[in-house]
This record gives sequence, structure tokens and C-alpha cells, in this order.
Amino acid sequence: MSHESENSGWPAEAGDRRALATEMEPPADLENRVVETLRNRGLIGANLSPVSRHVGWRAMRASLAAAACVALVAIGIFIGRNLQDRELPLAAALTGGETDLYALLLYETDGLRQSYGC
Repeated sequence: MSHESENSGWPAEAGDRRALATEMEPPADLENRVVETLRNRGLIGANLSPVSRHVGWRAMRASLAAAACVALVAIGIFIGRNLQDRELPLAAALTGGETDLYALLLYETDGLRQSYGC
């Protein structure tokens, strides 16, 4: 591996790389000028800071999400109570009624295996 000073990509007429400043400070009033320009162009509001605008939307989204959760729970309770009193026809067909006294039992025999070629 080569050292930075041995890098041939740095032109000699540019001088010593270590003599260059490593950090630059922007002008002190740069932020104020940029904000004022954006306000004049109507890209940001004059009275509202960006933080206060985001807090309002966050609060609205959070309250809408909470309302949706409460509505889903209420709908689930309503459906559960209405279905609790009824006997579903499919469930009765699968489990049988009180008067069902017979069951059909099927089992595998040697003749069944021969007929399927197993």
C-alpha cells in the first residue's frame, strides 16, 4: 500500500497536500441569508418553524391511528357477541347433533392396497 504523500494522482504544482486546510468554516451569516431567501420565495413559512409543523402532523396521525384501533376492537366485540348466541350450520354439520348415533369407520385392507397397486 502506498502512503498519501506517495500518491502519483496529486499534481506537483498543487503543492503539499498536508499544507491544505482540513476544515473550512462557512460565513457566520450564511444560515440567516439562506433562510431569508427561502422565506422570500415562499418555500418555508415565516411564522412556523419546521419542528412545530411536523409535531402537528404527527399528533394528527397518532390520533387517527388510535381511533382506527378503537374502531377495530369495537367491531370485533360486536361481531363476537352476535356470533356467540348463534350456532353455525357448518360447525353443526362437522360435529354432528345430539341425535347422531352412528359413525362410519374406514380402514385399510390388503385388498385395497392391491386394487391401487401399492
